[in-house]
Amino acid sequence: LGLVLGARANPKLIKDSAKPAVIIAEFDIDKNLLVKQELENQGIASDTLIIRRLLTSDSKTRVFINDTISNVAQLNRITEDL
Repeated sequence: LGLVLGARANPKLIKDSAKPAVIIAEFDIDKNLLVKQELENQGIASDTLIIRRLLTSDSKTRVFINDTISNVAQLNRITEDL
């Protein structure tokens, strides 16, 4: 859960260096006005928050918020009010 919420990833957790690890979580934010407002501020308005992180064994990470490429700083701003 920490990885989805923006925590630092440990590349040693990835067993197969050829395949990235994929972590996905979905949150119902219909009643969470703070998170909805932050999503709107980033141009990603929705009543559902889907976070996907791809982690590689060489410490590279990609963040997708509702299928929009993002970064860990944006992810941290959104998830701090979950």
